[in-house]
Amino acid sequence: MSIRRIVSLLLLAAYLPACTAYQATTQPLAELTASPKPPEHVRVTTTAGAKFTVDAPRVVHCSLFGNTAAVDEKGNVTTRAFAMPVADIRTAEVEKSDS
Repeated sequence: MSIRRIVSLLLLAAYLPACTAYQATTQPLAELTASPKPPEHVRVTTTAGAKFTVDAPRVVHCSLFGNTAAVDEKGNVTTRAFAMPVADIRTAEVEKSDS
């Protein structure tokens, strides 16, 4: 991975938290993702304590589906499919923009 790419990723990571924040929601995930304007990102905490940021979240039957970003051993960011039973999710937070 080139130095230029690493610096770019670090700068991007430094600016992202200033632009957005996550806010806890009590709305059921099925209703939240089925709304006319569903969130683009949802951060979930599992009953085991793991945290995942899910892009393009949607609930089908009793499971949350979407995509997550993953970094491989070479430092490349890839997108992976995500699926988890809603019963295994303890909390959900919705991304809110500062603007």
